[in-house]
Amino acid sequence: MKRLGWKLFLGAFALIWLLPLGSLLFKAMGSPGASWAHLESTVLWDYIGNSLILVLGTLLVSGFLGALAAWVTVRYNFPGKKVFVFFQLLPLTVPAFLGAASWRYFLEYTGPLGTFFRSLGFPWFLSPPSGLLMGIILLGIALYPYVFLTLRPVFSHLNPHLLDTARMGGWSRKRIFFLLVLPLVRPALIGGLSLVAMESLNEYGLPSLLGFSTFTTGIFQTWFGLGDLGTALQLAMVLLGVWVVFFILERWGRGQKQFSTGASERLGDKPVKAPRFLTWGIWTLGTLPMVVGFFVPLGQMVHWLFYLRDASFYQLGSHVFTTLGILVIAGGVGIVITILAVFGRLLLRPVWSGPLRYLIPLGYALPGAILALAVMSLGGTWLIGTWGGLALALVMRFAGVGLPVLQSSARQLGKNTLDAAVTMGKSPFSALRKVLLPPWAPALLASICLMAVDILKELPMTMVLRPFNFQTLATRTFELIQNEIPMDSAPSGILLVFLAITFAWLGQTLLERRSRGA
Repeated sequence: MKRLGWKLFLGAFALIWLLPLGSLLFKAMGSPGASWAHLESTVLWDYIGNSLILVLGTLLVSGFLGALAAWVTVRYNFPGKKVFVFFQLLPLTVPAFLGAASWRYFLEYTGPLGTFFRSLGFPWFLSPPSGLLMGIILLGIALYPYVFLTLRPVFSHLNPHLLDTARMGGWSRKRIFFLLVLPLVRPALIGGLSLVAMESLNEYGLPSLLGFSTFTTGIFQTWFGLGDLGTALQLAMVLLGVWVVFFILERWGRGQKQFSTGASERLGDKPVKAPRFLTWGIWTLGTLPMVVGFFVPLGQMVHWLFYLRDASFYQLGSHVFTTLGILVIAGGVGIVITILAVFGRLLLRPVWSGPLRYLIPLGYALPGAILALAVMSLGGTWLIGTWGGLALALVMRFAGVGLPVLQSSARQLGKNTLDAAVTMGKSPFSALRKVLLPPWAPALLASICLMAVDILKELPMTMVLRPFNFQTLATRTFELIQNEIPMDSAPSGILLVFLAITFAWLGQTLLERRSRGA
């Protein structure tokens, strides 16, 4: 394929990315829907306030837990460190709505904990968790691995002499971490927190189960509850405005800053042996998020297995098939588009490769409800209620997950190698297939695994765009919990978590190997 063909190819993909959003903006610019005045005088400000509080609170929880866990796993050596690092990924494998439901039933009067205390003769006064504060805690714990995964490689590449100099100057561990280390990694920290903010805005299941409203739940309530699609579109526009504010703040915070020490020695290569008291503290405090975000939800689902009905496994195989089917379609198309975007940057000037490269991360930043409405606004029977429409929305949202990993590999073995292959007479496509893709393989597999974890847990877009009688493991689990029959959700919920753990472990293993080889 000649360079002109690549230009047209990348331009077509960029247009596909822009069409749904342009259609959504056009249709939302009309007159307000019939329910807009009612929402404005009743719940609109609740949507705004709750969404902002949820995002800011989740950022605090996730930022603290993720930064602390990343720092201790890079700075110190302690018994069981590899297990501890893997455990930090586990909360990411449990959908936030599943964690909320598990804790709600775990702490209720007839739950496992209440039953145990009453069997010992003690009264049980705790009520099931609900409300915004519990949502912040559970969502913050579910999302802090994003900060952990973002900061850990950056911490690992710090210059250890900077820390040695600070220690000789009498600085305490706390002062070094907050006044020296965090300012150095600020661009990466802001990047990780921006992922948390976007996922918080996108969350639908957790607020629904804990009994508070956000913009995302408001869009669904307006659309399906009031039957007013026009007002739902305008709510999506308000949510898009909130997202634009976060996006501008994130870009302003990072600016053109990039992390670079220029040092041959790396902090990750010289971890310090942790004292015994510090080892106990790391395992004690570091285990709490894992217990809250993974082990209690998993234990509650195992407990539900003992109360299964005969119909609990009904069509479970079909749900697994649809989950894996849409994962393969969306993941395959998404990784191809990511490869083309990275390769286009090596092959073409930024004026041609830039648009698609910037639009792919844009999709990941947008809430799923907005993307679902954007795809629906295009109309057409091939998009609404079809595998194609759902796959398009999933690709638009999650194709950017693996982009940073692949871009990093392209920087290590990219333009010079491509230029040499083209000089030797290979076409651009042949150079991509035979020269670049083989060394990119670990990064590609890691990107696919990271994308798979997000697609497995996706809820709002699937609920809006899925075909009739189409159930993934996530939608089936959520609907059973929402209908107050959580015991029947155990098989699909456990399968969902097991698949997410498998992909998360594979992705983390590949990233670790690639980091050691860098």
